Amino acid sequence: MVKTRQGWIGKEEVVKVWFDPKAVSYESMLDHAKANQGGRHVWDSRQGEESGFRLDGEQKYYLLQSPLRDLVLSETQASRVNASLKGNWQQYLAPSQLQRAEELLHPKKK
Repeated sequence: MVKTRQGWIGKEEVVKVWFDPKAVSYESMLDHAKANQGGRHVWDSRQGEESGFRLDGEQKYYLLQSPLRDLVLSETQASRVNASLKGNWQQYLAPSQLQRAEELLHPKKK
């Protein structure tokens, strides 16, 4: 996944995904989404622009609700961590970021 954008089409919450087809196939991304209770309604951008897509006001909502909100991240890292906070978000961080994340999640009492 290169980046994601959360938004709405009508009353449905949706996620727009950009990915590198050289790194992962469309089919494997779709299989992963379906296995994780996503991908109920899939729109393929190769069919043209989706009408009615409205960008969500806060793209990194879950990240901003966690202690990791103070972690310095690139836009892509923030998007990936936000999307995977209940999973293996650590895979997207450099060793120095992992150390800082640990400090933010488990501060030492003085």
